[in-house]
Amino acid sequence: MAAPGAVPRRDRARSGGAAAARAASGTDHERRFGQPNQIFRNLGDGRFEDVSSLGGPAFRAYEVSRGAAFGDVDNDGDTDVLITNNNGPARLLLNLTGQDNGWIGLRLVIADGKRDAVGSLVRVRLTGGRTITRRVRAAMSYASSSDPRVLIGLGDAGVEEVRVFWLGGAEESFGALSPRTYHELRQGESRQ
Repeated sequence: MAAPGAVPRRDRARSGGAAAARAASGTDHERRFGQPNQIFRNLGDGRFEDVSSLGGPAFRAYEVSRGAAFGDVDNDGDTDVLITNNNGPARLLLNLTGQDNGWIGLRLVIADGKRDAVGSLVRVRLTGGRTITRRVRAAMSYASSSDPRVLIGLGDAGVEEVRVFWLGGAEESFGALSPRTYHELRQGESRQ
C-alpha cells in the first residue's frame, strides 16, 4: 500500500521473494473517489498476481487511501500494514500468511546506537547459494514512516552470512545469524 501508483515490495509470505501492495486513490483532495486497495503475490519470475480477493473485507472496501506504513507490528517475522484513509478509518492489517517459513529480522544502527542506519545495504547469503539484498528504508508511502528494520523471508533456507554495507563505505560481516528472531547490528561491532 502506498501513495497512488507506488508499489512498495515486502516479503509477505517469508519465501524470500517480495510481494507488493498498493493503497489506491486519486490525488485530488476536492474529489472523494474511493477505490479498493490491492495486494499482489510475487510469482518469482518478475510477474505479480492480484490476490486482493483473498485479503478480506479491507480489500473490498472503497476508500480514499492516502498512505501506508509497513512493519512487523506483532514481531512475528512478517510484514503488517497500517493504511490511512482520507476522512475514513485507519486500518491495521495483520499478516497471517507464511507462518511456517523461516525469516530473519535485522535492525541496523550507526556506531553511537542513537539512530537507524537508513540508506545502508544488507546482503544475506542463504544456504543453497542464494543472496538477498535489502536497503534500510523508513519512507515508502505518502505521509507515512515505516519500520526501518529489515525483514527477510528465508523459506526453508538457513543463513550463511549477513554482510552490511554502511553509508560512508564501511563494510562488515556479522557471520551466520540465527533465523526466526531479530538481531541488532551496530556499526563497528561485527562478530568476525
